[in-house]
Amino acid sequence: MQNSTWLLLLYGLPAKGNTARVTLWRKLRKYGAVQLKTSAYVLPDQPQHYERFQWLATEIRESGGEATLIRVSQIEGVADQQIIQMFNDARAAEYKEVSQACQALLNGRIKGKEAELAAEFGNAPGSRGKPAEARRGQRFSGKNVADASAAGN
Repeated sequence: MQNSTWLLLLYGLPAKGNTARVTLWRKLRKYGAVQLKTSAYVLPDQPQHYERFQWLATEIRESGGEATLIRVSQIEGVADQQIIQMFNDARAAEYKEVSQACQALLNGRIKGKEAELAAEFGNAPGSRGKPAEARRGQRFSGKNVADASAAGN
């Protein structure tokens, strides 16, 4: 099996640069990088990832830190399959967050619409067991829709 090529960003930021540290962490997360060690992140070796890491390295240096971007084919003590699994685990956690947020949103929308749904399906207070179609007919001024169809109009 052929090894993959990886991009490794190694960095160090000044201790008093929390803003730069948080900004960097957010960008690394946004780009899908996984943390290999405390100040080491990895991405697959692809042109768009290389460019992103180059920009991050520049930002780190401009913040007074140090950054090194390395292209590697092997990381001692970590098999390619382990790195791939790290990416899969990170994405699975993100998808779970999104899924839970969507479910909560849907539950909230359904919960807020209970009265409307009950009225639509004949379970609303005051519907007195009338089918929804009959109640809809009452909304028209003049003849009830059921009366009009029975009269042949």
